[in-house]
Amino acid sequence: NSSMQKNASSGEVYHLIENIPPTGCGSISGGSGSGAFQNMIIFPSAKLAFCGIPKVGITQWIQFLRFIIGANDYPSWPHAKMEVNFFRFDKLDPTVQKRIWDDESWTFAAFLRDPAERALSAFLDKFETMGTNLKKTYGIDERSSFTFQDF
Repeated sequence: NSSMQKNASSGEVYHLIENIPPTGCGSISGGSGSGAFQNMIIFPSAKLAFCGIPKVGITQWIQFLRFIIGANDYPSWPHAKMEVNFFRFDKLDPTVQKRIWDDESWTFAAFLRDPAERALSAFLDKFETMGTNLKKTYGIDERSSFTFQDF
């Protein structure tokens, strides 16, 4: 009893025991989602399962999905839109999830971001843009300069 998992970055195929789909985009939910597959979005017509990573363009991918399905307000903030739930892997019945995992015609993809660039972006966003509030949160004197090196 084994199934196969495709590694999105290398294309290698791994055998899994007991026909259970592997953990997906991560092993924890981040507190607000429904588990490891909370950020996996499926594009059924293209047989694409996209593992969206927060801060690496997931909002734009969901907007693109909404464009494909004909939502008139597709450029708006997409995360609270109900129709997106129909395309979330974690919301599918487990038998459908398994069928997608086992179907070699599906492509699994994720975009990665350079970790150093992401760290700089987080610093600029959190401490330069919202600096005063976060400095208070972390007990940093508001008047002090807080550099990337300190971060």
